[in-house]
Amino acid sequence: GAHRFQLQGIAMVHGKSCGVDLLVQFPDRNDPEVVHFISAQPLQSQIESYCDSRSILCDDDEHCQVLVLSGPCNQGGSVVLGSVRDLSLVSSTRVVCELRSGVEVAHVLLTRIEAAASTSQPITNLRCVLGALLRSMCGNPWFTEEVIVQDGVSVICHAIAESVQPELPPDSSPESISLERPAEVVEIACSCLGEMLQYQSGIDWCKEQEQPAFTPKVFAVLLSALFDAGGTRGTTPRATFNLLTFCLMVVP
Repeated sequence: GAHRFQLQGIAMVHGKSCGVDLLVQFPDRNDPEVVHFISAQPLQSQIESYCDSRSILCDDDEHCQVLVLSGPCNQGGSVVLGSVRDLSLVSSTRVVCELRSGVEVAHVLLTRIEAAASTSQPITNLRCVLGALLRSMCGNPWFTEEVIVQDGVSVICHAIAESVQPELPPDSSPESISLERPAEVVEIACSCLGEMLQYQSGIDWCKEQEQPAFTPKVFAVLLSALFDAGGTRGTTPRATFNLLTFCLMVVP
């Protein structure tokens, strides 16, 4: 039969990766357990199966469990792993992933963004936590939808609006706006919005709000970021440009 062996935490059969062995900390367990995830199967369905075998609720949106790679707050905090490929990138005997409530993780990340959006906070705080949210949403439809439900579009738009000096004259032109945050941070925020707005629920959220998240101030910052990026690097920030195009076409 096939000889099964371990190489850097990745299970191999005849030289081909068939899955990943990972240390997982389950709720109400004292010690983490080694869990094998199969490459050919969706990660979330495997999480649900492991939860079912341990009598852990994971059968609806309210109790949906996600695998989280925890990190220091100054590195953005927790990141949700959305695929077996993500697991292979962190697979190690020294790394422990936690099984946590997806609703809770989304709330924590958005709360950290709200706190980091204050201009009194170091710019690295906002950059890191926005990056953590972006990595968590990429390739993870359920988690992205949960972020939308928790008003993630509004939270990110507020963070964008806070990227300018506090006293902004109402008739300011984009060329005259001085960004307190680098255009690259606005670009990361726009990438987060892009992940949400690829889903119909994200578009519907924008259309249904009585008070639009995409305010004139947000538009002014996006345009200013385009001017700033073009002037300093000579390249157009793709996510910022795409978001502006989306707003002109879809947002009332």
